[in-house]
Amino acid sequence: SLLIVLAIQGGCFWKKKTPEEEPSARELYQKGIELIQKKRYEEAREFFNKAKVSSTETETNLELLAQIAVADSYFEEKEYEAARAQYEEIFKLHSGGEIGDYIQYRIGECFFWQIDTIDRDTTYAKKALKTFNLLIENFPESRYLLQSRPRIGEIQNFLAESEFFIGRFYLRKNALFAAINRFKKAIKLYPESGIEDKLLFHLYKTYKLLKDEDHTEEYRRLLIERFPNSE
Repeated sequence: SLLIVLAIQGGCFWKKKTPEEEPSARELYQKGIELIQKKRYEEAREFFNKAKVSSTETETNLELLAQIAVADSYFEEKEYEAARAQYEEIFKLHSGGEIGDYIQYRIGECFFWQIDTIDRDTTYAKKALKTFNLLIENFPESRYLLQSRPRIGEIQNFLAESEFFIGRFYLRKNALFAAINRFKKAIKLYPESGIEDKLLFHLYKTYKLLKDEDHTEEYRRLLIERFPNSE
């Protein structure tokens, strides 16, 4: 977790103080970190928000860390819409900073964890795919690419399966050209889906039902050439 790393890098913020002293912004921030680790998210956010207000001009970095911590707390709580709203607000101001890649990665993750089943709306999947692709494009050296690249494959598989699901529906209804359009769309848009052989086979099958010998042979040949070991 970024928060734990930052807490370790920052060292121990606690110091002895007299009862009259107010806790410093750093102490408030550290207390919030401890509460997140105990899954007491709402309490943690109270401390992070106090840390933001209490931070001085020389602690602008701490104010940013507290803002990120609030977003992270929502994410850890699986409140992905609330987390995304927080991350997007931070990204508007710090997209080119040192934490820009982390924030973009987390926005992608918020979309990713809201993806539904293939027979439902695919908006979150498309937004997640776009966000992870932007991360790769804008932050080619980011350490978060290691987690993002597999996500792209997962999302492409999901979206291709969704197109395939709809294509199969049209095939059962004998709406053959509509089925073909869906199978072709999946191949074109999601080349890393891992189901191209299945899509090629169904294109072959659909053109065969249409008695279109040229296209039937074309997709039979493509399937054999590209996927000689496919079932």
